[in-house]
Amino acid sequence: MKETQQNNDDDNITATTTTTTATTTTTIYIKINRLQRIQNRTTHILTDTRKYDHITPILPKLYWLPVRQRIHYKVMLITYKSIHDMVPEYLCERVSIRKSSRKLRYVIQ
Repeated sequence: MKETQQNNDDDNITATTTTTTATTTTTIYIKINRLQRIQNRTTHILTDTRKYDHITPILPKLYWLPVRQRIHYKVMLITYKSIHDMVPEYLCERVSIRKSSRKLRYVIQ
């Protein structure tokens, strides 16, 4: 009987963790979308365009990336700099390089 309760407790913990992760992911998407709306509105104000004009062709003129692309770019940049010791030590410690144990299928001869 106790084992069943422990399993049920573990299942509840797992379910709670999954729900929390899903909620966190949803919250992140909401915040990114909110930032994107702010960026779009700022672009409209700076370029004096109408509210319903498409924003995609205007962003490159300001040398701006959309929010999701900018986040991806910044993560990749910090990773690159961490690998090449161009950032503070505390960031370098977070990145580790792993070599695959599998061989590539395509071999140049």
